[in-house]
Amino acid sequence: DGSDPRRAGNASSTTLLRAGSPLRWFIPTGPVNGWNSVNGPGNLAAWESGNAGLGYENSPDDYDGLIETTVPGGTTSVYTRFEFNIGSQAILDGFDNLSLNIRYDDGFVAYLNGVRVAGPNAPVNPAWNSDATGSNPDSAAVNFEAFDISNSLDQLRVGNNVLAIQLLNTGTTSSDLLLDPQLVGGNSGSLISPSAQPYSSRLTLNESQTVSARILAPGGWGALQTESFLINGQMGSVENIVISELNYRPGAPTPEEESAGFDARTDFEFIEIMNIGPAPIDLEGIAFTSGIEFDFDLGDVQFLVPGERAVVVSNRDAFQLRYGDRLSGIRIAGEFSNNLSNDGETIILSSASGSDIRNFTYNDVSPWPEAADGDGLSLVLRSPSSAPDHDYPPNWRSSTTPNGIPGSSDPDLLAGSPLNDDDENGISNLVQHAFSVPGGPMIQPSATIERFVNGDDAADYMTFTYTRNPAADDIMFTVQISPDLQNWISEGNGDILPVRRIENEDGTETLTYRYAEPAAGYEQLFGRVLIQHLP
Repeated sequence: DGSDPRRAGNASSTTLLRAGSPLRWFIPTGPVNGWNSVNGPGNLAAWESGNAGLGYENSPDDYDGLIETTVPGGTTSVYTRFEFNIGSQAILDGFDNLSLNIRYDDGFVAYLNGVRVAGPNAPVNPAWNSDATGSNPDSAAVNFEAFDISNSLDQLRVGNNVLAIQLLNTGTTSSDLLLDPQLVGGNSGSLISPSAQPYSSRLTLNESQTVSARILAPGGWGALQTESFLINGQMGSVENIVISELNYRPGAPTPEEESAGFDARTDFEFIEIMNIGPAPIDLEGIAFTSGIEFDFDLGDVQFLVPGERAVVVSNRDAFQLRYGDRLSGIRIAGEFSNNLSNDGETIILSSASGSDIRNFTYNDVSPWPEAADGDGLSLVLRSPSSAPDHDYPPNWRSSTTPNGIPGSSDPDLLAGSPLNDDDENGISNLVQHAFSVPGGPMIQPSATIERFVNGDDAADYMTFTYTRNPAADDIMFTVQISPDLQNWISEGNGDILPVRRIENEDGTETLTYRYAEPAAGYEQLFGRVLIQHLP
């Protein structure tokens, strides 16, 4: 589904073999069969016992305090065995990484339950009397060096385990020798997402989608790899893309956001596009060219499936901090240049051919929604699937959700059958849903004559006012005016103009329109609102 196959958890570690652990050791004088096996060699009873670190030191200051078990000076090869226990399968299953941390001088070959797991400065096939192939300086040998042996996690077993190490010196004239191992099993804290699936064979995609993958190996997780695949898609155009939301003056930063370095409202700006077509769309060549600047060819989102949205943000880190609990449903295409104007400006989204997909000018004053201007709400396109005229203020509303709803929407949709009267108040569910909010009154429309000044001219015009539920995105509202109740003129063609919007405290909004022609030319004018329920 495009999400990360890994989800975060709590990291942990368990020391299976501590530094300074008990050991058995033996200086071979010939081959010793089974010395590194779990069961051990036949001569195990003849081996010496002690504690790590094991070795010798002719210059006491170098390994002072590190050697607990001393072997003869000039020793070049020592067999050692460390036993440890794993108490349950649950403990074993909890590991996704394994580290051998070891102080050593000069080389060694380590075997976990008989399987070679590490061997610095050692021959590929060491003999019982092999020397180290290189030296490990004393300054390095006094510190634990970590060897990732996570690929050998499957060698561990419940119950008794053996770490067998052949310690190697560079020669009989070497002044010192040291071995002190530690074995640590861990869990990176990264868990498999419930929606992830293991890759076992070639995947067949029947629809456009984004695929995200990580390698999960005994050593932990690999880097996230994401690819988008477009199948039976269309080029983005005016027929299938709308600008569905913009947050041009976000709410003020919270103390947490300020402490993170995001102290300006502009850090949280975003603009959103949506695929309203029936097929996936390719965003190749599409760019914001006015208001803000952003080229989708350089972004992280290459296509949108039907109904899908993508946001372009001012500051990705700030956006992720504010919307962190919702990020799984938000596709961030990238960061735009410039900032959205608080006073309104022209936004142009251009196609690959250079033609306008969307070209409109928003504003922060009535009849545009004023609550989107700094009150913590965003500007939302109503009924986006109907491809409404972006330049027409009544086609926009303020979000009902604080800080907006990037990646989604927050409509109030009709519940129940449109023509039923569920509360038995004499008004159908559809009409009540369109003209009121749940639990609120329904205000009757009204008409009057108002004087408007246009330059040096002033005239009286008919105005028509009605109150609606702005979040009813499943309703298309159309104001109509007629001189005779037979021939109706609809808004949207310049004959009826929106002039005022009042956003009411109960969640409704009151819109006022005027007829474009002066009232003096008519004996009478009638107004009404047509509502259509959108699927």
